[in-house]
Amino acid sequence: MFRRIFHDFVIITLLATGFSLAQTGQSIFHDKIGAETAKMCGNKGHSVIELWNGYRIDCQMQDLQVEITITGTIIRSNSKSEGAGVFSIRAAQLGRKRLMTELPPEVDWVNANKNLVSCKRLNVVEEYTTSSDGIRQDFVIMDRPRGKGKLLLALAVEDADPILLGKEV
Repeated sequence: MFRRIFHDFVIITLLATGFSLAQTGQSIFHDKIGAETAKMCGNKGHSVIELWNGYRIDCQMQDLQVEITITGTIIRSNSKSEGAGVFSIRAAQLGRKRLMTELPPEVDWVNANKNLVSCKRLNVVEEYTTSSDGIRQDFVIMDRPRGKGKLLLALAVEDADPILLGKEV
């Protein structure tokens, strides 16, 4: 899957910029692809758009859209080759093994600043960042949960089939 995406990326980059890395004899490591794309293409292809009830992030290179609103988050893949569809991933519970707190599906607020959209559910801020690498979802815990032991954040996934790689995420 990664190789196919990488080839599509190179073809798109070459067509969009007229620049060939093969001509210069350079190669790009996979963790530098986004930075190289940003240098060649600038910020074209990803944006944050204000909606009446939140924000939408468009990421054209990966054919993704994310709508972050007061009622929740919807992730939409428009990619025909990687699988089109709509799904969501959100923080559902936070705490320690025996002291888990339910987090509501609705958010307290939604805010945007340049390429970052964030929303807050009780003690958890979800951050969505867009760049040439794609859309990244982070979870920020505002206050230490009660109790002792491992910190646990349970995610609710709707309309997708997550695959566990290893014992824990």
